[in-house]
Amino acid sequence: MVIISIAVFGPWIAPYSYEEATGVSLYAWKPPSPKHPLGTVYAGNDLLSRIIYGTSYYLVIALLSVGISLIVGTFLGM
Repeated sequence: MVIISIAVFGPWIAPYSYEEATGVSLYAWKPPSPKHPLGTVYAGNDLLSRIIYGTSYYLVIALLSVGISLIVGTFLGM
């Protein structure tokens, strides 16, 4: 439920917008700080925001793979 909540409410709880989280910044490889709780990555993007926005993509991939396996398994089981 936590992952689903993060995926659904991510845009409202992320400290930075999607554009700010994926754009290039001058603050590359900064350690955790009050401004960036998990630090930044090689391009200077906020790691916490990237994780929050990435959760929705992983959730969609997981649901699609379960749906496809359900359809294929049902077809093969008949």
